[in-house]
Amino acid sequence: IASASENKYSAEANAGKDGDSEFRMQKINLIWQKASRRLSGQKLKNLKTDLKLQDKEEITLKKLKYEKPDDYSVKESRLRMSLQEILDKYALSDLYDVPLESRNEL
Repeated sequence: IASASENKYSAEANAGKDGDSEFRMQKINLIWQKASRRLSGQKLKNLKTDLKLQDKEEITLKKLKYEKPDDYSVKESRLRMSLQEILDKYALSDLYDVPLESRNEL
């Protein structure tokens, strides 16, 4: 549990929440768990790299939503598109459905 002096989105506040999780965002973990059963070798390593970047950006977006609620919509749309591109790149589009309104905003 985060103390009053910690930011609830900090790595320290979220450390140890789920020991077998590779990523901080639940949806990224879900994609990773399903993809790890389907992919192997270099493709799986490349996916992990892409998902780590996506996970970091998703956490940044959460902070932005919390700190500046009016400034996040464009970044959110780009992140949804980025996630869809990752899923398409590795033929994993059936694992997670990116909301349609997010796909068509830009």
